Amino acid sequence: MCGPFLVCCGRGAAATFEAQVLDSMAKLRVDYLDLFAFHGVNTPKKLGWVTRAGGCLDVARRLQAAGKAAAPLARPWSPERIGRLLV
Repeated sequence: MCGPFLVCCGRGAAATFEAQVLDSMAKLRVDYLDLFAFHGVNTPKKLGWVTRAGGCLDVARRLQAAGKAAAPLARPWSPERIGRLLV
C-alpha cells in the first residue's frame, strides 16, 4: 500500500510514479531526497517494473541528475545485483 511518503512503482506509468515522488517531497517540505530506495524488488517481475525502459529507475535517475535525489538503491538485492542494476 502506498502512503503520503511512500510511492508505488508497480505496473503504473512512470509519469504517475514521478508525480507521486514530487508530491511526497512537497509534503515533506524537502527539495532533496537523501535516500531513494526501491523496496520489495524481490522477483524478476518486480525488477522488470523498476528497470524497464522509461520506468521508475529512469525517473529516479532523472531526479538524481536534476539534483533532487541521491543515487537510487534497490532492496533486498545483494550489493552485486545492485551494482549491476545501477550501472
